[in-house]
Amino acid sequence: MQTILISITALAISALPMQAGEWSVLLVGPTQASGSATIAFATDGSVSGSTGCNRFQGQAVFDGAGIVFDKPLAMTRMACPGTEVTRQEDTIVALLQDRVIVSLNPFTGELVLSRGDLSLVAAAQPEWDDGGMRPNAGLERPAGDPPYLGVFGLADPLDIRAKPSSDAPALAGVQSGTVLRNLGCSDHGGVRWCNVAPLSGAPVGWAPSEFLEPAGAALRAGQGAFDATSQIPCAKGQGAPTTGCPFGVVRGPGGSAVVVVRKPDGVERVLYFENGAFSGADSSQAGGGFASSSTRDADLSLIRVDDERYEIPDSVLFGG
Repeated sequence: MQTILISITALAISALPMQAGEWSVLLVGPTQASGSATIAFATDGSVSGSTGCNRFQGQAVFDGAGIVFDKPLAMTRMACPGTEVTRQEDTIVALLQDRVIVSLNPFTGELVLSRGDLSLVAAAQPEWDDGGMRPNAGLERPAGDPPYLGVFGLADPLDIRAKPSSDAPALAGVQSGTVLRNLGCSDHGGVRWCNVAPLSGAPVGWAPSEFLEPAGAALRAGQGAFDATSQIPCAKGQGAPTTGCPFGVVRGPGGSAVVVVRKPDGVERVLYFENGAFSGADSSQAGGGFASSSTRDADLSLIRVDDERYEIPDSVLFGG
């Protein structure tokens, strides 16, 4: 059967809000995406997401067959683990500039973005009452200690095997920088193996612990493995009233935390905390930065980032 692609904007500019929301990146070029790469479109033309390592945001104008960026993306600046994740990030950043053709496959519902020989394919994420953010990726908290592990130190994918043995069949391969659910580790044949699963929950299998390490809060937040999700009061715009904004939080020791908030315009803001105190936000506005501040009111951190306001209760950072 011939695959037919139609332009999103061929449906008319008014149809754009139907495509607003977050999409999971499936392919970057011909390669399966590593980690949890995403791209989101807001009705005001804002484009944001994750490369599987760093988060990005930008502004685009939608025309008759695609989107046009007039300046580079603003991005966080974490070092990406592994060459595959770094290569993926470089490709996504190179794609999302100038003019990008946007097409929709009406049979699969997949979104295709292309510019020259660069491309990515994405699938729509399901709508959730919490704005697309789910604690523990929508599953029970993993039983292992630590509950989440990150793959590291490999140029090639790490095999998840059916049994804790290098001779067992490989069920899947995961790239360095991928967060896995830890269902428990034990020794087998003199080698320590961990029972793991992707954030999707399947396949469940085994991987040697020498290529696994505790997944840091920033890595987990970038891939949506939150400890808790709910809403907090936030506002965007000088004098704008507060509204409930969905958030997800990854908690670290001693009051350290990474909080991802989805603003009213659909763009996400990442807030960092150390020892229970606000320490900064994700980089924004390439070439300019932003002004941020924090004050305390009882058990609330009142945070400003440019014209944005956030009220973060201590219970978000510490639980309870």
